[in-house]
Amino acid sequence: MTCETVRYTCSGSVRGGCGRNHRSTKAARKCCDRDHAGCAVSGGYSDRFVRRLDGLEMTSEEKERGEE
Repeated sequence: MTCETVRYTCSGSVRGGCGRNHRSTKAARKCCDRDHAGCAVSGGYSDRFVRRLDGLEMTSEEKERGEE
């Protein structure tokens, strides 16, 4: 039996992806927040959001963990 760990990343249609494989939704959320803040300093915006790398939709529990 294999035990695969779900990984998360940040991506957006305008900004693209962060290129990282985060181990938690919380870590991915922080990465997205840093990108949002960095873009705001330059007068721009970031459309990055947290998503699962396996392509499945995030559960409500996963979404809540990312908001902590």
